[in-house]
Amino acid sequence: EAPPPPPLALSPRQRARMAHLSDATLPTGGFAHSGGLEAASQLGLLGGGDEAVRRFTRAATHSTATLLAPFAAGACSLFSSPVGKEGPSPAQWREWEALDTALHAQLSANGPARRASAEQGRALSRVGAVWLRQEAAARDLCAAFGDRGANPNRAPHGATMLGALCALLGLPPQVAAEVIAYTTARDVLSAAVRLNLVGPLAAVEMQADVAEEAAAAAAVAAQRGVANAASSAPLLEAMHPCHDLLDRRIFRT
Repeated sequence: EAPPPPPLALSPRQRARMAHLSDATLPTGGFAHSGGLEAASQLGLLGGGDEAVRRFTRAATHSTATLLAPFAAGACSLFSSPVGKEGPSPAQWREWEALDTALHAQLSANGPARRASAEQGRALSRVGAVWLRQEAAARDLCAAFGDRGANPNRAPHGATMLGALCALLGLPPQVAAEVIAYTTARDVLSAAVRLNLVGPLAAVEMQADVAEEAAAAAAVAAQRGVANAASSAPLLEAMHPCHDLLDRRIFRT
């Protein structure tokens, strides 16, 4: 097991941007998705009590982090150089599209996860275009990502769009990986509260417990690269697609 990278030295501006990118008020649609928790609960596979929710959140967050963090970090590295008025080079576009296509293939067996990823990727492209509206080249690039997402086979998946947006915000690849881990834990636990599976105060402690561990796993996974990206919770991967079969559901996925 590779050791996690050393702590990042971020400027005040970078810390503020990282906090904003992780904030619950950012309209990316993350709270419309349960990460498979709703299906697990209705199918009787979750178990009861706070510890069952903690175990599910830990498994879901770790699995998502080890799969998505390498793609987010890879996209961030790809656009780490300042974007000029002419925008990315054709080679950069091809490399980003190859990353996005590879992630699309990884998610192809899990329809709900694939839809959630595409929806959040498109939302992030809109967020980036507004956030960076004073920086014409970066703003136009975010809009271009959204345009390329009009084709479902070229959807700007959440991880690859997040990585590109981190680069445009001047944030390093490790931040992109850690944001994936944090927001996954946050969204799953928010779903648990709304499903009345756990109380809001208990969720605070669980998130503190799970998110730090998952951030370390995401940072290590990002170092390993896209070739080694993989989920780590096969039972969750099997139950998540069952969300589409539920008679009654609160969440989109």
